[in-house]
Amino acid sequence: MDLFRLLPEGCVSDILSFTSPKDAAISSAISRGFNSAAESDLLWEKFLPEDYENISSRYVSPRICSSKKELYFSLCDSPVLMDGGKLSFSLDKKTGKKCFMISARELAIIFRSGSSPHCILARHTRHDGNTNVVKKNQICCLFSVQIGRGTLLETNARRRNLKCPQRRVDGWMEIELGNFINDTGDDEDVEARLMEITQLHGKRGLIVLMRQYILFCRFSEVAHLHRVFWLDIRGTIGTQMLSKRTKYIVYLVFKLAEGHWGLEIANAFVRFVNRVNNKEAEERASRVSLVGENVKRRNVKHPQNRVDGWMEIELGNFMNNTGDDADVQVRLMEIKHLNGKGGLIVQGIEFRPE
Repeated sequence: MDLFRLLPEGCVSDILSFTSPKDAAISSAISRGFNSAAESDLLWEKFLPEDYENISSRYVSPRICSSKKELYFSLCDSPVLMDGGKLSFSLDKKTGKKCFMISARELAIIFRSGSSPHCILARHTRHDGNTNVVKKNQICCLFSVQIGRGTLLETNARRRNLKCPQRRVDGWMEIELGNFINDTGDDEDVEARLMEITQLHGKRGLIVLMRQYILFCRFSEVAHLHRVFWLDIRGTIGTQMLSKRTKYIVYLVFKLAEGHWGLEIANAFVRFVNRVNNKEAEERASRVSLVGENVKRRNVKHPQNRVDGWMEIELGNFMNNTGDDADVQVRLMEIKHLNGKGGLIVQGIEFRPE
C-alpha cells in the first residue's frame, strides 16, 4: 500500500522540499503519491532563490512559463539577461544555486600597448584600437591589399561615415560588412555582399581569404584584444547576490583568435575586496595558461571546452557564507613580461557553484 497517497499534497510537498531538485524531479517514479506534489508550484517555488522576484524584476525580457517547475528548468538550461544585458543569470540544475556571468562590457580591462598603461572600463568604451567590442554574428571580409597610393586604407581614412579595416594578428586585414541576430535559426540563408558597381574605373590588388562569421554568445558584445603588452582583466560581484553557504568557482569564458600569441602563462586570483589587498592576493595567485595542454609546466591550470563552443579556465574559488562579505574581485593578469600578446576574445567572467 502506498502510504504517501494518504497524505495531503501540501504535506508531501513540504517533505520533498527538504530533498534536492533532482530528487524531487524523479520522486514520481518512486510513489504515485508523489505525482501531484512533485509537479506542484508550491514545491518548485521553494527551489527558486528567495530573492527571485527581485532578480526577475531586472530581466531584459520577462521569462514566461506555465508552471514553477518549467520556470526552474528553463533557468537551468537557458540563462537570462538582466541589468540591461550586462549580466546573465541561471540556476545550477542539481542544487538550484545561483549562477552569474559578468559580460565583457562590465569588466575592467587594463592593457599596455605603448609606454604607459591604459584602463578600459568596458561598460563605457565602445571601441579601442587594441580592444574591440564585437557585435553578435558580425560578418567580416578577410583580405589583403597592395599598399600604395589610393588604396582602400588611405581612401577610407579621409572620408566620413565609412567603415575602416583593422589589421589582424594573423597578418590579414578585416572589415565589417554588417551584422544580424540569429534568433530561432529558421530564417534560412544569410547572404553577405561587398560591391562597387557604379564607378567603373579599374580596381586591383584585393586578395580575399574568406567571409567569417565571428561569434555567437549570450551577450550582444564581446571584447577582442588584438595586440597588447600588459594584460589585466578584473571583474567584481557583490556576495549578497550569490547563494549563501556555497563554494563558488570563478571562470574566464573566452575564445582564441587564429594566430593568437603570448598567452601561454598568466596569474589569476580571487579576493574579498574588504579583507585582502591586491599585494597579498598577488602573492598567492595561481598560474594559468590560456592556450591549453601545449604548455608543459607544473601547477598550471589549463582551459576546458564548454558545450556552447567557448572555452573556460578556472581563475579561483571562494566560500560565500552569509553573503555579507561585500564585493569579490577576480583578476587575470600578466604585467611582468612585456612581450606582445594578442588574439584573446573574452565573453565574460562566470561565477558557478562547485
